[in-house]
Amino acid sequence: MYGFTFFFMSWTVGLQVISRLSFVVELCSEAERQTYIALTNTITAPTVAVGILFGWMARAYGFPIMFAMANPDPEITYADAKAARPDLMMGTGRSDFPNQVNNVSGFPYIFRGALDCGSVQITEGMKKAASKAIADLAKLPVPQEICDAYGVKSLSFGPDYILPKALDARLMEVEPVAVARAAMEEGTATKKLDLAQYAKNLKKRLADSRAQMNEFIKAYNFNL
Repeated sequence: MYGFTFFFMSWTVGLQVISRLSFVVELCSEAERQTYIALTNTITAPTVAVGILFGWMARAYGFPIMFAMANPDPEITYADAKAARPDLMMGTGRSDFPNQVNNVSGFPYIFRGALDCGSVQITEGMKKAASKAIADLAKLPVPQEICDAYGVKSLSFGPDYILPKALDARLMEVEPVAVARAAMEEGTATKKLDLAQYAKNLKKRLADSRAQMNEFIKAYNFNL
């Protein structure tokens, strides 16, 4: 069957997956549509949802979390979701809404760490280490230059900022280090890195890259 896949979970059942349903309203049969309606009536209060909430939104338990990942148009708009539940913590793939989920926050730095330590594979542990590095970075004070880049006065950890901005260059300083550390601990790395020095090297690479870009911008003739 064509369509999206939806996962509905509840903290009250220990993050057990309650149901999974694939459908597209325009394409599904009447039987499939009735199954969807029955599911709507069955799931009364998910706490975490990945996909579309619609009818479940208003009756979610406590502090609902939602990731609507269709891009550029989420399955439900940020405005509609917040109107239904003002306490909702929501992430989308868009940069003009809070909590953008962007693969650029992950894969370049995962590969950077894996390549620099010569890892023979990318493991689940390395990906989890990258995720934790991202989460930890979101809790740190945000430099003003990042706020300026996104046109906001300030950013601080909370419902509207649980993920670092995709253009936060500090990801380069922390994520590859976490990935390389995990690779060395798991035994997939073929090089043993001094992680403290590695972090300094990453910061220098970033500074050198910025300097080169600034020189390019200065030399560019904007009147052409």
